[in-house]
Amino acid sequence: LGFAKYTAVWDGNGGVLQSFFSPNGKPTLFAGRAVKIRGRYDERGYLVEAAFFFFYDSAVRTDEGCARVTMTYDEHGNMINWACFDEGGQSVRATDGSARREIDYDGGNISEIRYFGTNGLLGLYEENYAITKRKHNPQGKDTEEAYFDAEDKPVKSMDGYAKVTY
Repeated sequence: LGFAKYTAVWDGNGGVLQSFFSPNGKPTLFAGRAVKIRGRYDERGYLVEAAFFFFYDSAVRTDEGCARVTMTYDEHGNMINWACFDEGGQSVRATDGSARREIDYDGGNISEIRYFGTNGLLGLYEENYAITKRKHNPQGKDTEEAYFDAEDKPVKSMDGYAKVTY
């Protein structure tokens, strides 16, 4: 994973500061650019916020393009919302092109993901679609993934297909 030692210091209010160190004891990079991650957990123990820091506690974006991410969960513990923010706390596009994702589930399996821009609107992102829909077999394995625009019309991904059947 790129580090030799890991420390976690809990603050007693649902927060934790995680730090990563090299074999010589110096802070080392994790998630591409961060040496520290400040996480906040909800009362059920789910990570609801993660902020990433470089040396001297300056905010830094990870390889995913976010300096801070937030997550919300449904009553079953499924992540239903994910959002990406820059060093100043403004909505920013992650490396996949979306700034926020809403996720629906069917029996514990992801059935739909909607991708939003920094303007808060559903829209096409880097892969050329705004919505991913998945179907599953009775065992919960993915059987189909299809791509749609913001009007729910089929579109081709950047790879040139509108639907993948497994």
